[in-house]
Amino acid sequence: MFHKEIKVRDSLRRAGFHCYVPMTYRLVIENNHKIRRLAPAVSELVFVYANATDINDFKIHSKDLFYWLTMPKGNRREKILVPDKAMQDFIRITQQKERTVTYFRPEELRLCKGDHILIHGGPFDGVEGVLLKVKGKCEKHLLVSIPNLVAAAVSIKPDMVELISQNIEPSQNLQYDARELIRLSTQMLTAAPDRTSQAIEYDLLYHEIHRLFVSLLPLKGYLPAVEGELSLALLMGEKVLNGRVLSDTTDRFMRSLSKIKDGTLLSVRMQLIAGRLLHDKTLLSQAELNITQWKSGTLSDRQRDIIEIGHKFP
Repeated sequence: MFHKEIKVRDSLRRAGFHCYVPMTYRLVIENNHKIRRLAPAVSELVFVYANATDINDFKIHSKDLFYWLTMPKGNRREKILVPDKAMQDFIRITQQKERTVTYFRPEELRLCKGDHILIHGGPFDGVEGVLLKVKGKCEKHLLVSIPNLVAAAVSIKPDMVELISQNIEPSQNLQYDARELIRLSTQMLTAAPDRTSQAIEYDLLYHEIHRLFVSLLPLKGYLPAVEGELSLALLMGEKVLNGRVLSDTTDRFMRSLSKIKDGTLLSVRMQLIAGRLLHDKTLLSQAELNITQWKSGTLSDRQRDIIEIGHKFP
C-alpha cells in the first residue's frame, strides 16, 4: 500500500526531520469508478535530510519499520547518500505538478548516452541534468537522476538549454546519421541562424552537428555509396566545426569519390558541394560537365534538387 511511504514521511516530519516523497497522480478504482489520486511516484522510497546517528535513534523508538537503502561496494554494502545539489534539482523537477513527470529506475536507463545540460530561465532555472528523448514521445526531456535510486524526466523547451558536455558513442545507424549530418551542415553552411539574435538556435545546431560528427568519425561504409555519403558528411561537418577541412578528411573523400560511378546523383552532389567548400576547380568542372549532360535530356526532380542545393554553397 502506498500509505506506508506517507505514514513514514509524516512520522519523520513530526520528529523534526526534513524529508521528501516524490508524488504523482494515479488513476485508482474505488466503488467501480476511476478516481485521480495523488500518490507516491516510487514505491517504498522516502528521502530524509539527516545524519546517520539521528536516523538510527529515530528507528529505535519508532513503531514504523523501515530500512536504509544500500548499494554493494566490494565485499560489503554502503548506505546510499544523495548529494545536496542532486536532491534539490530532483525536488524541483518532481514538484512541478502541472507537468507530466516520468519516473525511471536506474536499470531502465543508459545515462552515458545522454548530454549533460543546464537549464536557464523558467521553473527549472539552474537545474542540471541529462537531455534525452523518452521512448514514444517526440519532445525533448530533462532527466534528473538520484544515483542508484531513481530518475525523473520532464518535458522542456529547447530555448532553455545550455549544453555542458556530451558523452558520445559511435553511431548505431550510419546511413541515417550521415544524411542528418549532411542536412544540418547544409543548413549551417548556407542559412545558419544569426549568432547574435538567434544564439540559442545556433548553439543547438552547432552542438548537434558536433555530436553527429564525433559519432560517425570512427566508422566506415563498406559499400562505395555508403562510404561516399559518409565521407561527404564528415567533410561538411568538419567545415562547420573547424572552418576548414583537414587533409586526412579530404583524402578520404577523394578516395571514396573515385569508387563511385561518374555522372550518378551521388557523385555529382559530392563534386558540387566539395568543389565549392574546398575551392577545387577540377571537381567543379567535372560537376558542370555532368550537369550539362543531364540537361541534354529531361531533368528529374532529384537532379534539379542537387543542382539547386549545390549552387547555394559559398
